[in-house]
Amino acid sequence: IKMAKRELTLAEIHEGTLEVLKRFISVCDQIGVQYFLAYGSLIGAVRHHGFIPWDDDLDVIMLRPDYEKFREYCNKHEGELTPFRFFDRHNTPDYPYTIGRFCDTRYRMVRNDNVPDAGQGMFIDIYPHDGAGNNNDKRWKSILKKKKHLMALLGCAFSKTPIPSKSNKLLTPIRLPIYLYSHFKKPKYFLDKMEALREVYPFDKSKYVTCIIWDVEVRQCPKEWFLEYTTLPFEGIQVKVPKDYDSVLRDTYGDYMQLPPERERHPYHGYRLYRKED
Repeated sequence: IKMAKRELTLAEIHEGTLEVLKRFISVCDQIGVQYFLAYGSLIGAVRHHGFIPWDDDLDVIMLRPDYEKFREYCNKHEGELTPFRFFDRHNTPDYPYTIGRFCDTRYRMVRNDNVPDAGQGMFIDIYPHDGAGNNNDKRWKSILKKKKHLMALLGCAFSKTPIPSKSNKLLTPIRLPIYLYSHFKKPKYFLDKMEALREVYPFDKSKYVTCIIWDVEVRQCPKEWFLEYTTLPFEGIQVKVPKDYDSVLRDTYGDYMQLPPERERHPYHGYRLYRKED
């Protein structure tokens, strides 16, 4: 398979990602699972009625039971979903994340770092939300601390050099053994440890939920935020969002209707996308 030489523009990424979203929604509707537009994509729906103009990806949240149902369906019906495919660590050995992605494999991703692309193509991120307990207790604080360490070690395990170019040279003696340890253990070890965090709090007994298996900074969100939905227009289609989307967004972003400074209006994710040519 050859790749087109021309990198996709942001407008083309938006156009392709919207097609992925439409297929994703059709599967969710067909099997009766809920999803909610999330994070920057939710801001986009509320503030721009579509993508944030400078954003280059799309995020959705699913509660763990719906996520598992969706995952199982996609794996079982992989042939008929082609060229769309669900990617996660369990069906793709070198897939580098604990969250899943629903992808259009007619595209090829080229990353700017050492993280493997695992054949994903154009994608939407699916953040499974697991139980996060009933209060901000000591165990929760220890989980956040543990996760911070795991994320740092995972970054080292993917790195090709012990010392990041911008780092303080005084830290070199500390970084080298950490780098060697992380490479001895390999990324899978740290990804497994992170994924195990979802077993800490039972989903059914938790008042709060969060994507406990990803990102350093996560917040306990009331589960009730993801029990009811409303719809908003997004690039000409209707998408599901949390019914109280204002509380969801304010909790994370504060005044989310305020545009960021112009210097911050650019894509943040380190990859380029190309169309595959048969």
